[in-house]
Amino acid sequence: LGVLPLELNKLLIIVVVLSMALTPFLNELGRTAAGIIEEKMKGQE
Repeated sequence: LGVLPLELNKLLIIVVVLSMALTPFLNELGRTAAGIIEEKMKGQE
């Protein structure tokens, strides 16, 4: 279609692919961090 310049198109594809690849990892990292924080908060009570 030629709506976006080729270089911008490549950059957007890279950003989308990286975002999709990292989302499951970051989700698991967040769950782990939440569990650690929750355990530390329980210990302070």
